[in-house]
Amino acid sequence: MHPFIRLTLLFIALVLAAAGLHYLIAETLLPGSNSVLILKMYAIIGIMTLMILQVGYFVKYKSPTFVGFAFMGGMIAKMAVVLALVVVNEQIKLNVMHLISAYFVVLLLEVLIFIRLIKIELKKF
Repeated sequence: MHPFIRLTLLFIALVLAAAGLHYLIAETLLPGSNSVLILKMYAIIGIMTLMILQVGYFVKYKSPTFVGFAFMGGMIAKMAVVLALVVVNEQIKLNVMHLISAYFVVLLLEVLIFIRLIKIELKKF
Protein backbone atom coordinates (compact mmCIF):
# COMPACT_ATOMS: atom_id res chain seq x y z
CA MET A 1 0.00 0.00 0.00
CA HIS A 2 1.23 3.49 -0.81
CA PRO A 3 2.60 5.38 2.22
CA PHE A 4 0.30 8.36 1.63
CA ILE A 5 -2.78 6.12 1.66
CA ARG A 6 -1.58 4.59 4.94
CA LEU A 7 -1.12 8.07 6.43
CA THR A 8 -4.57 9.14 5.25
CA LEU A 9 -6.26 6.05 6.67
CA LEU A 10 -4.36 6.48 9.95
CA PHE A 11 -5.49 10.10 10.17
CA ILE A 12 -9.13 9.18 9.47
CA ALA A 13 -9.05 6.43 12.09
CA LEU A 14 -7.54 8.75 14.70
CA VAL A 15 -10.07 11.52 14.00
CA LEU A 16 -12.96 9.05 14.22
CA ALA A 17 -11.62 7.72 17.53
CA ALA A 18 -11.19 11.23 18.93
CA ALA A 19 -14.67 12.26 17.76
CA GLY A 20 -16.21 9.16 19.32
CA LEU A 21 -14.41 9.75 22.59
CA HIS A 22 -15.43 13.42 22.66
CA TYR A 23 -19.01 12.43 21.85
CA LEU A 24 -19.11 9.86 24.68
CA ILE A 25 -17.63 12.30 27.17
CA ALA A 26 -20.13 14.99 26.18
CA GLU A 27 -23.04 12.55 26.43
CA THR A 28 -22.11 11.24 29.86
CA LEU A 29 -20.71 14.32 31.60
CA LEU A 30 -22.63 17.13 29.88
CA PRO A 31 -26.15 15.84 29.18
CA GLY A 32 -27.42 19.19 27.86
CA SER A 33 -24.74 19.61 25.19
CA ASN A 34 -25.41 19.27 21.47
CA SER A 35 -23.58 16.02 20.76
CA VAL A 36 -24.50 15.87 17.07
CA LEU A 37 -22.85 19.26 16.61
CA ILE A 38 -19.63 17.80 18.05
CA LEU A 39 -19.58 15.13 15.34
CA LYS A 40 -20.29 17.77 12.68
CA MET A 41 -17.39 19.90 13.94
CA TYR A 42 -15.00 16.95 13.77
CA ALA A 43 -16.25 16.17 10.26
CA ILE A 44 -15.74 19.73 9.02
CA ILE A 45 -12.32 20.16 10.60
CA GLY A 46 -11.25 16.65 9.57
CA ILE A 47 -12.23 17.15 5.92
CA MET A 48 -10.38 20.46 5.78
CA THR A 49 -7.34 18.77 7.27
CA LEU A 50 -7.56 15.96 4.72
CA MET A 51 -7.46 18.56 1.95
CA ILE A 52 -4.42 20.18 3.57
CA LEU A 53 -2.79 16.76 3.83
CA GLN A 54 -3.34 16.19 0.12
CA VAL A 55 -1.74 19.55 -0.65
CA GLY A 56 1.16 18.57 1.61
CA TYR A 57 1.59 15.30 -0.27
CA PHE A 58 1.57 17.14 -3.61
CA VAL A 59 4.18 19.60 -2.32
CA LYS A 60 6.23 16.69 -0.95
CA TYR A 61 6.15 15.05 -4.37
CA LYS A 62 7.08 18.22 -6.28
CA SER A 63 9.45 19.92 -3.83
CA PRO A 64 10.07 18.07 -0.53
CA THR A 65 11.72 21.01 1.20
CA PHE A 66 8.50 23.07 1.25
CA VAL A 67 6.18 20.65 3.08
CA GLY A 68 6.37 22.77 6.22
CA PHE A 69 5.12 25.81 4.30
CA ALA A 70 2.16 23.76 3.05
CA PHE A 71 1.39 22.81 6.65
CA MET A 72 1.62 26.40 7.89
CA GLY A 73 -0.49 27.81 5.06
CA GLY A 74 -3.13 25.13 5.50
CA MET A 75 -3.20 25.60 9.24
CA ILE A 76 -3.77 29.35 8.88
CA ALA A 77 -6.50 28.82 6.27
CA LYS A 78 -8.22 26.24 8.47
CA MET A 79 -8.04 28.59 11.45
CA ALA A 80 -9.70 31.34 9.40
CA VAL A 81 -12.54 29.03 8.37
CA VAL A 82 -13.08 27.87 11.95
CA LEU A 83 -13.17 31.48 13.18
CA ALA A 84 -15.67 32.31 10.45
CA LEU A 85 -17.84 29.41 11.64
CA VAL A 86 -17.82 30.85 15.15
CA VAL A 87 -18.90 34.25 13.87
CA VAL A 88 -21.63 32.96 11.54
CA ASN A 89 -23.21 30.01 13.36
CA GLU A 90 -25.13 30.64 16.58
CA GLN A 91 -25.06 26.98 17.68
CA ILE A 92 -21.27 26.92 17.47
CA LYS A 93 -21.10 30.12 19.53
CA LEU A 94 -23.00 28.37 22.29
CA ASN A 95 -20.69 25.32 22.11
CA VAL A 96 -17.39 27.08 21.44
CA MET A 97 -15.50 24.98 24.01
CA HIS A 98 -16.33 21.83 22.04
CA LEU A 99 -15.13 23.53 18.87
CA ILE A 100 -11.87 24.61 20.47
CA SER A 101 -11.18 21.15 21.84
CA ALA A 102 -12.05 19.50 18.50
CA TYR A 103 -9.84 21.98 16.64
CA PHE A 104 -6.82 21.38 18.85
CA VAL A 105 -7.22 17.59 18.87
CA VAL A 106 -7.34 17.53 15.06
CA LEU A 107 -4.44 20.01 14.94
CA LEU A 108 -2.35 17.67 17.10
CA LEU A 109 -3.19 14.77 14.80
CA GLU A 110 -2.35 16.92 11.78
CA VAL A 111 1.06 17.76 13.22
CA LEU A 112 1.79 14.08 13.86
CA ILE A 113 0.73 13.08 10.34
CA PHE A 114 2.76 15.88 8.74
CA ILE A 115 5.83 14.78 10.70
CA ARG A 116 5.38 11.31 9.24
CA LEU A 117 4.81 12.80 5.78
CA ILE A 118 8.09 14.68 6.03
CA LYS A 119 9.91 11.49 7.00
CA ILE A 120 8.61 9.19 4.24
CA GLU A 121 10.58 8.68 1.05
CA LEU A 122 8.67 9.05 -2.19
CA LYS A 123 9.77 7.46 -5.43
CA LYS A 124 9.58 9.60 -8.55
CA PHE A 125 7.82 7.94 -11.46
